[in-house]
Amino acid sequence: MAVVRLDCDRITDWESFHSMFAEVFGFPNYYGRNMNAWIDCMSSLDDPEASMTSLRVEPGGVLTLQLDAVSDFASRCPDLYSALIECAAFVNWRRSDAPRSPNGPSWSSAPAPRLIDSNGDSNMKDRRHLI
Repeated sequence: MAVVRLDCDRITDWESFHSMFAEVFGFPNYYGRNMNAWIDCMSSLDDPEASMTSLRVEPGGVLTLQLDAVSDFASRCPDLYSALIECAAFVNWRRSDAPRSPNGPSWSSAPAPRLIDSNGDSNMKDRRHLI
């Protein structure tokens, strides 16, 4: 399982959020810097032909996002924190539970990305106040 550590102290606004993810994951130059584009890039981690990220996960593999300083981030930027949690959950759903069309994209059956905080808590949405 691949683990990517993200220093949430670097995130202060939407611009810094998208800059950090674009840098860490190697999103393409045409990355739209919005959450729809983020979802598209993160959904393509195991599809090298999509050229949406330079970071790769084996098909069916799981990527864990380890969020350092997540408590401060959640307090300082609650809208960004909520968007990250909700969009990561959507990526997981898209890759694991979404109905697949015979003519549509072929997402892997394993979820990715998986979020954990620096203490290893993977149930961050339900335990936000405990982080």
